[in-house]
Amino acid sequence: MADGKVPSGGGGAVVSWRLIWGIAVLAFLICSCAGAAKKPVATDAELLQQAEEALAAKKYEKAEALLKKLMVEYPASDLVPRARLALGRVYYLAKKYPEAKAEIQKFLDLHPKHERSDEAHYYLGLVEFSEISSVDRDQSPARRALTEFETVLREAPDSRFAADAREKIKVCQEKLAGHELFVGRFYFRRGKYQAAVARFRYLLSHYPEGRSGEEALYYLGESYYRLKRMEEAKSAFRRLLEQYPDSRRLPDARRRLAELEVP
Repeated sequence: MADGKVPSGGGGAVVSWRLIWGIAVLAFLICSCAGAAKKPVATDAELLQQAEEALAAKKYEKAEALLKKLMVEYPASDLVPRARLALGRVYYLAKKYPEAKAEIQKFLDLHPKHERSDEAHYYLGLVEFSEISSVDRDQSPARRALTEFETVLREAPDSRFAADAREKIKVCQEKLAGHELFVGRFYFRRGKYQAAVARFRYLLSHYPEGRSGEEALYYLGESYYRLKRMEEAKSAFRRLLEQYPDSRRLPDARRRLAELEVP
């Protein structure tokens, strides 16, 4: 027994303790590997839930990785559209605007009638909205954002995004009106009164309730005055007096009207 061997119990053969120990270790390792191989794989629903939790915690990189994993491992899943839309939202919140725009647009291209298309249009509008610049610059992002927010209201008036879409529409319209006013005054200062008239009239017809209407009416009247179109000038100044009784332009408008109405 001192040499590490034990009787086999029957035929007198001797079994090494080292052999027994080796077999036990090997069996343990096999069981361990088998256990590891049987580790449960996350389902598509679990991956989406984990991604949403990561997104709520502002762990954008983790959320992005989980959503991409879902789309790769479960390409035929019914949850792929939701994952794609969520990925677009992740990109937007992470300020990766080009990626967000591409992902959300792909969602809309593939699933135009999806039950969450209102959310897609809303976030696509937010992406464009984030790129709006001052009124002296090109306002294409404002136009595109306006289109997306109007789509939300038209296609899903009861959407949970509708209220904010309405507020964003007002901002977009103010930006667009401000741009028209900027360009109109640019033409006015250079004596291009007919071009100025076109800009001011466009502003007043498309954005009649904005803050820029007051200035547009004043400059419209002045443009007509310089074009010798006196009746149209008087009409513009009268509208200014009626619609904006507290305007800082009232003294100038009254003086011009008094001049024009002298027999």
